[in-house]
Amino acid sequence: MAREIIFSDSIVKEHIDDIQLDKAILNCLEDEKRKGSGVVKTNRGGFQTNDIKDDYITNALVNYIGKALINNFKIHSKKIILTNSWINENNKGDYNEVHTHPNCDFAGVYYVKVPKNSGNLRFYRSDTSASWSKKVLHMSDTDAWTEYTLKPEGNLLILFPGNLLHYVEPSMSDEPRVSIACNVILGEE
Repeated sequence: MAREIIFSDSIVKEHIDDIQLDKAILNCLEDEKRKGSGVVKTNRGGFQTNDIKDDYITNALVNYIGKALINNFKIHSKKIILTNSWINENNKGDYNEVHTHPNCDFAGVYYVKVPKNSGNLRFYRSDTSASWSKKVLHMSDTDAWTEYTLKPEGNLLILFPGNLLHYVEPSMSDEPRVSIACNVILGEE
């Protein structure tokens, strides 16, 4: 009898080298900070913008996300729709609480500036099967992970299922970390 994996979650990690995109995101962040139009959702401290309406940023993200989904999931016949995006700036002590991104197929984050010790991205499984199998099977090397930690890097795009629980650890850096997050749905071509 062979073992079969019947459920799994995947994340995508792609490096992007686009100085123009980085500059556009940083300029947009500064404009939003000048307007004082930040919001508080899962962020504790820091600055989070409202939904970004910049066509250049949106089109660039859709392009990179589309390539990443095609390369990693062989998704060719779907239209990539960025439903919303927002910029995050986290300073020392700032973090994001555990949350999901409802009503989307994928959530994404692109890291523009990532100083050392500025907080990891942590994913959690919320179903009881993962913790049960680890406990009962006494296996450290199992497919039933209950949490996964990702260390952010500059110019790294992360895509993950929108229903995957996650949070951002508090930053311990004296320099700000800047990222842009987004929600993506797959439509018919």
